[in-house]
Amino acid sequence: MVEKVVVDTSVLAGALEEGDEELLAALVEREVLVPYVALCEYLYGYLYLGRDAEKEKRVLEKLFTNMYPDHQVLMKALEIARAAFNGHIFWLYYSYSEGNFQARTVTKSEEKARECAQALAVLGVQTKIYRWLKKYWVVHLKGREVLKLAELLPGWRNALRELAEKRKIEPKGPVTRRLLELAGSPPLPWQNFKARAGNSLSAGSLAR
Repeated sequence: MVEKVVVDTSVLAGALEEGDEELLAALVEREVLVPYVALCEYLYGYLYLGRDAEKEKRVLEKLFTNMYPDHQVLMKALEIARAAFNGHIFWLYYSYSEGNFQARTVTKSEEKARECAQALAVLGVQTKIYRWLKKYWVVHLKGREVLKLAELLPGWRNALRELAEKRKIEPKGPVTRRLLELAGSPPLPWQNFKARAGNSLSAGSLAR
């Protein structure tokens, strides 16, 4: 009987992106099950890099058993929107597992990632930086931090509106509700941002 194994995103990346031939050989000898969440996370990476996620999905289907409802549902889950900040393109998406909006940008060096994070920190936006596929660096924002940029930048509100319309997102929690409100609102005056941020984003006032 062929052994069944369940893999996560890091295993897929190691075998297929990082060129770990021993790992790939071990996988092809087994029946590999790729969970829906791991599949989405892996394919998101191709979208960040502007590559063909559907093509990579077909490669995975030749090698492994991918567990997702159907093609249409998967492609819907992969719908994202773009927003710019300080020369970087962020990919906005909605995390159903966490119930909030998130945003990521990918850089080719740690220095560029930290420069981006520092520029965001000036606006009071907190970020997480981590390495991805051994050769890229990711700047990641969640919930309240996406809200701060949406309050400040019209382009982020437009991207949120586009994403909310595509995904028909229902608000869960005060931050997501506020983001959806902003998505349908006219731009806020620049001078009002700090006052609004101080009132609505004070410590502990909003939960993700």
